[in-house]
Amino acid sequence: MDRTVKFYFCNGLASTTQRSYNSAKKRYKAFCMQNSISPLPASEQLLSRFISHLANENLCHSTLKCYLSAIRHLHVQEGYGDPRISGMARLEQVLRGIKITQAKRLSMKSQARMPITPDLLRKMKGAWEKEQDVRDGAMLWAAASLCFFGFLRSGEITVPSDSAFEEGTHLTFRDVAVDNLDSPKSMRVTIKASKTDPFRMGVDVYVGRTQDALCPVRAMLDYLVVRGPSPGPLFLFCNGKHLTRVRLVTKVREALASAGVDHSAYSGHSFRIGAATTAAKQGISDATIKMLGRWKSSAYQLYIKTPKEQLASISQRLVGGTS
Repeated sequence: MDRTVKFYFCNGLASTTQRSYNSAKKRYKAFCMQNSISPLPASEQLLSRFISHLANENLCHSTLKCYLSAIRHLHVQEGYGDPRISGMARLEQVLRGIKITQAKRLSMKSQARMPITPDLLRKMKGAWEKEQDVRDGAMLWAAASLCFFGFLRSGEITVPSDSAFEEGTHLTFRDVAVDNLDSPKSMRVTIKASKTDPFRMGVDVYVGRTQDALCPVRAMLDYLVVRGPSPGPLFLFCNGKHLTRVRLVTKVREALASAGVDHSAYSGHSFRIGAATTAAKQGISDATIKMLGRWKSSAYQLYIKTPKEQLASISQRLVGGTS
């Protein structure tokens, strides 16, 4: 392309879309290079293999469609024309199979995990207040309340291991901000990378102050006072070890066990499940729950654990509440 045409072609996409496409194109080319295949023009078989590979790496169906859009753009950019990916019947069937398979897996996982409710949060808070080190108790409570009120995955606030911390990926002291230093009413937490953000565009999560002991803003501020602004991951034990997903789940289960709760069905994802379940119970709209949890599909509905008594009561409501 000549310089002028290339300029306008590149500006035909929003800057965020350009960055997303560039990341997807890079990954596609790397896949082709590893398998000694020419990336252009892409055959239906090649595209089917590529998205199947990504699906095996746990990329969700909606993300795979974004990758295919990027590959289509790459074809047009390099002068190969529109590959008409949407008309590839075999590829569409593979995509449908991935979507169905992922939905089934999600359903099975959600059924095996129990939600953490506000009542259980209070029990955990009480257990952590008895921690031998005050800082560890404050840290665990801040992490748990952020997970719940932020509708977060445990992997979004923890690090994989003590040696795997990356400042550009994981939460740090600088990723937390309040709206007012004297009397904060809300808190912003920047999540730099997550499962549904493979291009690492980042997202700001907002949580508000409550008039209750279960206040995520108060919990975070109390922890930051004892933590200080030192570098490293946001959540640190007093011995310097990082809060990993495994350590968080272990501490959650220990706290529940000390309160006499069977902890076997609780995991790091129980916070997110609990937030969605509690929000639905409080009458918060589906659209708002979807936005708070940053769900791109209706998958969140699988997490909502409706009590059987509530389901049974619908029969009476259907006849206007008459007996």
